Formats: sequence, structure tokens, C-alpha cells
Amino acid sequence: MRSNSAVERDTRYLIHQQTNLEDYARNGGVLMARGDGVYVIDDQGNRYLEAMAAMWCASLGFSEKRLAEAAYKQMLELPYYHTFNRGHMPSIDLAEKLVEIAPKVGDAKPLSRVLLQCSGSEANDTAIKLIWYYFNAIGRPQKKKIIGRQRGYHGNTIATTSLSGQPHMHRDFDLPLGDRFLHAANPHYYRYAKPGESEEAFAERLAQELEALILAEGSDTIAAFFAEPVQGGGGAITPPATYFDRLQAILKKYEILFLVDEVICGFGRTGNMWGAETYGIKPDLLTCAKALSASYQPISALLLNEAIYEAMLSQSRKLGTFGHGFTYPRSAARPSIGRRRARRRPDVRCRAGGGQADPGAVRSEAQGRPAGVGGMPEGRTDRARDRGQDRLYAAADHHRGPDRRDVRPVPAGPGCRLEGTAAIVNACGVAARPAPAAPLRGSTHGRRRPPAARRDGHRPASGSPRRAPVRSGRAAPTGRTCSPAPRRSRPHISRSRPCC
Repeated sequence: MRSNSAVERDTRYLIHQQTNLEDYARNGGVLMARGDGVYVIDDQGNRYLEAMAAMWCASLGFSEKRLAEAAYKQMLELPYYHTFNRGHMPSIDLAEKLVEIAPKVGDAKPLSRVLLQCSGSEANDTAIKLIWYYFNAIGRPQKKKIIGRQRGYHGNTIATTSLSGQPHMHRDFDLPLGDRFLHAANPHYYRYAKPGESEEAFAERLAQELEALILAEGSDTIAAFFAEPVQGGGGAITPPATYFDRLQAILKKYEILFLVDEVICGFGRTGNMWGAETYGIKPDLLTCAKALSASYQPISALLLNEAIYEAMLSQSRKLGTFGHGFTYPRSAARPSIGRRRARRRPDVRCRAGGGQADPGAVRSEAQGRPAGVGGMPEGRTDRARDRGQDRLYAAADHHRGPDRRDVRPVPAGPGCRLEGTAAIVNACGVAARPAPAAPLRGSTHGRRRPPAARRDGHRPASGSPRRAPVRSGRAAPTGRTCSPAPRRSRPHISRSRPCC
């Protein structure tokens, strides 16, 4: 007789991705049941600090009511509609917001147009198609080859897997596909620098190797270069000093488009809204996903400059249509969540003991050390505060900040609070829980509830005392704050590894 447990049904029916299938089928895995801020709880009731924000996705924490309410409201109004010769307000609003907050670095052409997709893979796959489309439109069809980097990761479609430099994703899938995808060296200074070689010298050597690759393949055949500001799937690899400055000079010299993959780094993970701003990158195209909706709904975006869009217009005029589109990315509920998420700004000020400080230089009053990772201050979540906890546990033992100094993440000191945003995310994915939203219209939160009728139907007289229910660690409906519950023991630390 077969067992009907969740573990048995999991191994019997579901195929798990980026997993040792034989090992999982034999031993099973942990089944997550629910989320709570920066924590997840499995089906056995064990509580974990999800330090990677579930593959860098849940940037505003789990079970955030305001995001759920935004989706619910939109689903009641218009749950889905396409944008094939049609439009709707959520997609318009989100596109406008993304253009407004797009990185503006130096003399780079502004990113002025937006294509919405369902995932980072789809966004990068669409970018590859548009790059080929663009060069065909401007009469340079020979420019087809695209350069990625070893250990880089850009998605799981046939094209984006070919572009990614992940050998385990190529083996026995007959990838990379064709000769259109090339790979430059991995910019991991710790592992690949020569003895005595400085970061600047290492970056110069990688730039020379990239130029040699371009010339060997023929500069008139190279269409684009893809790079993550910080390599996520490759091991959270920060670029060596002057690396992107040197590479951009070469790409400009040979008229090669630069796509910046911000699927992981976007929306504050490097201390600025975009990794491109942190490292001085001037993108021609930019992709983002994950934190765009905190992954409450699958959505991604491809941003591009006006020159590329003008070529698309020209081709559409010639061919009679723009022959690209997916069914689901423009679903109205998804942009509603993304638009709500995009309002959060990473330029947070931390006030400790009444004083203000610049986010990149803020220090914990109690510790006297940097109060965040990569220049981002850490703060207590509202739930942690209600429990009397004074600290968020750091997500990593060690991380190198954008100033290239070694920074150890430490908890924020007592009295540290956040200003200017509802939530922040540190460089390794820990999300500070947003502050409670204002009561919704018709909500009884923060007000007295009407006296409940007794079982015999009698209601208390108007002068009778009313007692509000008190929940440990939370505000009572009267608006008064209850005593915090005793501090719980330190939660389990999630040992899940990144999938790629």
C-alpha cells in the first residue's frame, strides 16, 4: 500500500530542477509550508532564516500583505489581458516607473523603452533576439556572435543556457548551440589572479584577453557582450577594480552592444538601485526580474535605449508587424505587484541615537563597525522588534563591499531605525520586513471592534467595559501595544545551496 505523505507524493510526482535527481528520489528533501518575513517554516514546524531570500527573489520578505493586497485588488478589476495591439494601466504604469528609475551613468544613452516578460531567462532570451533584429535592421546582419563569461548565468532557455558559462548546464544537452555564443574569462580575482598581480593589473589582462577574442572572431561579427554586475550563479563574484571601465572602452571601440543583466543585482542589492550605478556601467540594454515583484508573481523587464527602439520601428514598418510576444507577461496583476515593489528606494538613511548618516558610511552605534553589507544599513524588522529581538542575523560571514574593502556584516545597533523606505535588502538577500501598512478602508485594525453578541443574543450595554483581545507581541485592535513575548531561541540557518 502506498504512503500518502507529502514527502512520498513529492518524490513520486514532481521533478525537481537543478537537483541530483537520484539522490532526491532516494532521500527526499525539506518541504516548506509557509513564510514569515525573513523566515520560512517547513512542514515539521522548523523555522529557518532564509539568508539567500530564496535564490535572491523574496526581497521584501515572505507573506508581505501589501503585495498580496495589490495583486488581489488588481485581480478583482482585471486579472489578465494581453498587450497585442491592446494596453492596460498596470503595464503602462510599471513601464513608466522603470524608465524613471533606470540607471543614468555618465553620458550613456538613456534607457527609454520597456518590454515585459515572465522571467529573467525570457528577458535575456528576448534581448538576444532583439540584438540580432537590431543589426539586421541597420544593415549589419553579419554581427551575430554574443559574448558571455565563464561561470556567468543568464537563464535556462536554449539561447540563454548557451550564453551562460555553466558547464553542468551544457553537458548532454548539446549546448552551447552553434558558434554564436562565446565566453570570456571569469573575473574572479581571488582564484585567477597571478601571484603578485594587483586587481588593476588583473583587470587589464582580462580586457586584453577580451580584445584578443574579439579580433580572433572578427570584430564585425560580434554583436553584444552580456555581464552581471556581480556574478550571482558563479559564486557572488565582485569585479576587480577598473574591470568594467576597461571592458567598456573595448566594446565601444568595436561597436558592440553591452547588456547588463540586473536580474539578481537590481533593486538595491549592491547599495544602489542598480549594480550598473555601483560599478559605473553604461548599458545599451538592461534586464531585471526577481526583486522586481519580490517574486510574488513571475515578471521581468527588458529596458533598451531609443536607438534600438528606432530600429525596431523601422523593421516593423518594413515587415508589417513586430513579430515577438509572450502570452502571460502582460497579465495585469503582475505589473501591479511590480509597480508596488518599484516604489521602494534603496537610498535609506539610518538614524542611530538621533543622528543621520550617509548609507555608504553608516555605522552601528553599539558596534562601531559598518552596519550593513555593501554599504546598505541593516535594521530590525517590525516582527523582530515586537519579539524584543535587537538584531537581524547577517546573511554571510564575509563580503566585499563596492568600495573593495573587506566588510563583515554585523547587526544594527540598538535604536537604529530605517527611514525613506519600507524595506531594504542586503547584498546577500536578507530582507528587512516592511513596516505595517495603514489600515485599509473598512478595516478594523487599529480601532475598537463592535461588541460581540453573547450566545444568548444579549449585547453589552453602552456603558459596559469592552475588552479588546490581546495577542502576544502584536498591537491590540485598540491600537495599544502589548508586552513583547519572550525572545525565542536562534532559528535554524537555511543550508540550501543556490541552484546554479
